[in-house]
Amino acid sequence: MAKAFQAFMALQVIGFIIDIGKSIFETTAKFEKYGKVLATALGSQEEAKAAMAALKDLGSKTAYSVDELTEGYVKMVNRGLRPSQKEMVAMTDLAASQGKTFDQLVEAALDAQTGENERLKEFGISAKKAGDEVTFSFKGVNTTVKTHQRPYKGPLLPLGK
Repeated sequence: MAKAFQAFMALQVIGFIIDIGKSIFETTAKFEKYGKVLATALGSQEEAKAAMAALKDLGSKTAYSVDELTEGYVKMVNRGLRPSQKEMVAMTDLAASQGKTFDQLVEAALDAQTGENERLKEFGISAKKAGDEVTFSFKGVNTTVKTHQRPYKGPLLPLGK
């Protein structure tokens, strides 16, 4: 009976070690994939490494996973936005303050790029268009931008602070 228990425990330990190995391999593969995607989106391996390091750092300081932050960042970069680390922090703060995912905020920001402001309402941001200007309001803070400007930096960055 004791030998059967020892054999059972040995198999459990081996299974645990194999699971750890698989997990490490999968995580490494995922980060390699993100590195390649970022290098393609940003145009250089150096920028991709810097972005990945910043995203890992941000992921360790927020409620959002590195996966979610990286996917959102790639979406923005592929649409012509390159938010700084400060802007990313403001965006995560805004999303968290409204109990929303980072991806929901990214999608709202990308929609706002094209004048589609409906999704901003999910974050408590209202938008009023008057002529060639749009005024975004959030918690009593108003930010007005020209419609030909990218609204992303207008409404979302200061409102997340």
